Amino acid sequence: MYEVFDLFITNDTWHTHHPSDTELFLQLLYKVAWDNKFNTEAMGEHLREKLNLSDDDRNDYFSETIDSYVCDAWAV
Repeated sequence: MYEVFDLFITNDTWHTHHPSDTELFLQLLYKVAWDNKFNTEAMGEHLREKLNLSDDDRNDYFSETIDSYVCDAWAV
């Protein structure tokens, strides 16, 4: 299910929070957020795996940006 976000994470500007990137993220989130199996933390882990970020990279800019999107997903 989290593969839907692969389109988002391969966008060169996904981490900038540009309005068009945020809009794409929300569109993709809307496709899966209502599934009972959806988990925001699992979504974040999927995105980290796609970027090859380890747990040691938690203070990395990209990891922090993913955390921000996880928070956004919780809000939905």
